[in-house]
Amino acid sequence: MSSSAAAACSARRRRRPGGGVWVQLALVVLVAGLARAQRPWPSAPPGPLAALRLGTRSEGDLCEAPDGRAGVCRVIRDCPAMLALLEGRPSQENIIVLNRARCGFQGSVPVVCCAGSQSTARPPTPRPGGGGGGGGGSSPVSDDVDSVARDVSNHPNLRMLPQEVCGPVGTDRITGGTVADIYAYPWIARLGYKSSTRPNNPVSYRCGGSLISSRYVLTAAHCVVMRKESPLRLTTVKLGEHTTDTPVDCKESGSCLPPPVDVEVEQIVVHPGYDAARQPPTMHHDLALLRLARPVDFAREEFVRPVCLPVGADNQRMRLDGEALVVAGWGTTETGEGSKALLNVFVPAVPIDRCRDAYRKLTQTTTIIPQQLCAGGEKGRDSCTGDSGGPLMREALVAGEAKTVQFGVVSFGPRSCGTAGVPGVYTRVGHYMQWILDTMRP
Repeated sequence: MSSSAAAACSARRRRRPGGGVWVQLALVVLVAGLARAQRPWPSAPPGPLAALRLGTRSEGDLCEAPDGRAGVCRVIRDCPAMLALLEGRPSQENIIVLNRARCGFQGSVPVVCCAGSQSTARPPTPRPGGGGGGGGGSSPVSDDVDSVARDVSNHPNLRMLPQEVCGPVGTDRITGGTVADIYAYPWIARLGYKSSTRPNNPVSYRCGGSLISSRYVLTAAHCVVMRKESPLRLTTVKLGEHTTDTPVDCKESGSCLPPPVDVEVEQIVVHPGYDAARQPPTMHHDLALLRLARPVDFAREEFVRPVCLPVGADNQRMRLDGEALVVAGWGTTETGEGSKALLNVFVPAVPIDRCRDAYRKLTQTTTIIPQQLCAGGEKGRDSCTGDSGGPLMREALVAGEAKTVQFGVVSFGPRSCGTAGVPGVYTRVGHYMQWILDTMRP
C-alpha cells in the first residue's frame, strides 16, 4: 500500500478532527492565498484551470484535483486523503496541496476538490453520454489515436513553438463562477471580419482562436471558409481583450490590462482535409492556421502569451475521458446574446463511442472520427456559437513543467447550446501537430 493510501486508511479509522483543525486549515488557506496574491503577473501569469481549485465552487461541483484528475467538490471530512494531510503538523508540501485543492467553505468547514477514488461521498450522477473518472497526468494513450497522432518531438519546426513562455499557469481565479479573471487566458484571440459590400461598417467579431506563437493563431476552418454568398472576410485578430465594451480592462484591486492589440491577418491556411462543400457537412478536420502580418513582441506585450500545444506521444495521444477541461470565449449565452466579458465553462471529456451514440440519436448524418474530441453534455454548460475556433484546455506537463495545453478547437455542437446528453465536438489538436508544424514558417 502506498504512503498516501495508508494515510487515507488511517484517517478513516481515527476520530474526525474538531473545530481547531478547521480553523487551522482556514488559516492555511487564507495565508497561502494572500502570499500568492503578491506574486506579479508577468513572472507568474494566472492560469485558467486553477479556478477549478478555488473558493467560488460549491459542494458537488466538478473540479480538477491537484494531481490533475477530475474530481468533485466535497466537505473535507468526506475526503479521507485530503483529511489525512492535516494529521499532526501539516508540512509545507501538504499546505500547498490543500490550498490547491480548495473549492470554498460550507459555513466554517472547508470544501475541497476530491479526486474520484478519494471521495467517500456520493459522486454526481453521470451525464448521459458522459465519461467516467479519469486518470492523472500519466493518463494512458487512447487506442483510437495511437495510429493517427504522429509524435512530433523531433520535428524541425518545433523551435517555432515558444515552449519556454507558453501556457503560463498562475494563481488568479475566476470571478462570479463564469466570468474569467482578466489575466486568465492571455492567448485568447478574437477574429475580426469586414464586409466587402459595406466597407464602412465596423469590424465584427464572430469567432475565436488561440495564439500559439508570435506569428500564428489556431482556429477552426469553418471560421475562415465563407459561403460564396457571404460578403464577410477575415481581416484582423484582436489579442489581449477581456471585456468588449471597455477600452481598458481592470480588476477591482485597480490593476489593469494594457489596451488590446489588433494585428492584421497575412495568410489563412485551411487544413486540406476540410471540405466545406460536402453535403451533408461532416466538420471533419475543422482546423486552420492564421499567419499574422507582424510578430507579437512578447517582451513588449507582456500580458499576451501563447498557449502550449500537445507535443510528444504522451500529450498528443493522451486519454482524456472523464478529465476536466475548460473552454473560454465570448459566445452566445443562455440569454441568446453574446457576452461582453470573456466567459469560461468547465466540461468533462466524453468517450468517443458515447459521443457517437449521442449524435447518432440526434442526427443520422453526423459522424464522429478519432481526430475529434467530445466534451460537455451537461444542460447549460457548453461552448456556444460565438466560441467557434476557441481553445479547449487543461494543464499538462510540458518539458517537465506544468503548463496550460490546448487539446481541442471548438468545432460544433447541438443546435440548442448546452443540451443535456449531447456533448460539444472539438477538433483534437494532438492529431494535427504534424500538419501544424509542417505549415508554420519563420
